[in-house]
Amino acid sequence: MISKESFTEAEWTTVNALPAMVMGGAALSDGRKLVTTVREVLAGSEAFKTTAAKYPDNALIASFLSVDQKPTVSSTDENSPSPRNVAEAVELVTKQIGDTVAVVRDKATPEEFAQIREVLLAAATAAVEATGSGPMGFGGDKISEGESAFITKLTEILN
Repeated sequence: MISKESFTEAEWTTVNALPAMVMGGAALSDGRKLVTTVREVLAGSEAFKTTAAKYPDNALIASFLSVDQKPTVSSTDENSPSPRNVAEAVELVTKQIGDTVAVVRDKATPEEFAQIREVLLAAATAAVEATGSGPMGFGGDKISEGESAFITKLTEILN
């Protein structure tokens, strides 16, 4: 059974941030302003909690939901330059997600990983569907090209 204890301290720091990375990447992927990003993260968080409730026996998912756990997202390489724009930020977080998912996949059973995949995809999908492309996120296309690309890449990483 996968849990916090399955990881080294360094691994856990990154693994614990996985839901935040996924929702943050989804929210940033449309390249829009803070108002819509906040709404997207809130929608993703709600979907994460709702889907996670289906798996009370998955200790890793329970750890993600624990109020005692505070995620920390940091660059995988302290010497790497900061992203210059939103597209580079999304690219960086997508790489971090891929690296982190590889660690989780190595330690989780197939059933546990399928549950984690479902929860993360539900959160990302809810985030990208939370707002439209119109002013303040109302109206317009529901999912932007950038959001669609992020969901496609996340699905590839999680499969």
